[in-house]
Amino acid sequence: MSTIPEHIEAIRLFRADVKAPPKGMSQQFAQAQYQMQCLTFIEAHIDEIAQLVDDEEFNYLLQGRMGKILNDTANALKGPPDALALHSTHDLADVAANMVASQRELLTALKDARARLRAIVGPSYDIDPSAEAKRMDAVIAQATAK
Repeated sequence: MSTIPEHIEAIRLFRADVKAPPKGMSQQFAQAQYQMQCLTFIEAHIDEIAQLVDDEEFNYLLQGRMGKILNDTANALKGPPDALALHSTHDLADVAANMVASQRELLTALKDARARLRAIVGPSYDIDPSAEAKRMDAVIAQATAK
């Protein structure tokens, strides 16, 4: 069984014959034969053609979804864009890495401050974890807003 590319190549060669039909064959007859060749190809491969069309539609939809995810990621990392504008996405990995590094620095500073506070107040002092988490969220929000 031949493949679609082989059939397409055969149709291309046949089309060349239509443009310059062999001696004794009219242009109209050659054109009719070419059309029949194309129809035969389409009928023989209709399922494969339909699958290719479905795959192309799926790829188009997938590309749209991936673009939206990329755009949403850029907006989340860089903040809302200006009106009628989009953020560049070429540097998202660097922006995310910088945010993680900043967060690590903040966590280290918070742990150091907590250790110094415990050294001053004593070991009986304990920080409420939920209050600390809220303060940390505020510090991170303030740092990322700049």
